[in-house]
Amino acid sequence: MTDRFQELEQLIDRRLKQLPAPRAPETLAPGVLRAVGAAAPAAAPSGWWGWPAVWRVASAAALVVVLIGLIQIWPAIDGTLALAWSRVAEAVGPYTSTVADAISPFVTAGRVIWRVVVQPVGLFLVVFIAVMGAACAAFGTAWRHVAFGGITR
Repeated sequence: MTDRFQELEQLIDRRLKQLPAPRAPETLAPGVLRAVGAAAPAAAPSGWWGWPAVWRVASAAALVVVLIGLIQIWPAIDGTLALAWSRVAEAVGPYTSTVADAISPFVTAGRVIWRVVVQPVGLFLVVFIAVMGAACAAFGTAWRHVAFGGITR
């Protein structure tokens, strides 16, 4: 009896494999696409304008409070900074002329190099660098289109 069941199973299996695969109805794909599009959540706005109105008002009010606080405290900050700077200048003052004398030849050499080498070709170099940057950007854009087969989204 087991042999007959195996033969019957093999016969049914062969016949089922000979049948063509069932086709989906023509309206299935458009219907699925419509359902997926309807179920997709709307893109949330990003940035500050995407915040709830209450949060935007609260953050603007906090910004105003911070700015008013800075305006009120600025004279104290300015006075403290002026005092600190004057103390630094008093402490460093005696060494300033020695450092200036030691640096003076290097500053002069830098001025000479600037006037003789850099200044005559400066405009040319700036234009050349700008043109080469634009050429690299154009080449990169063209390469992206070639490599990815067109405009990517």
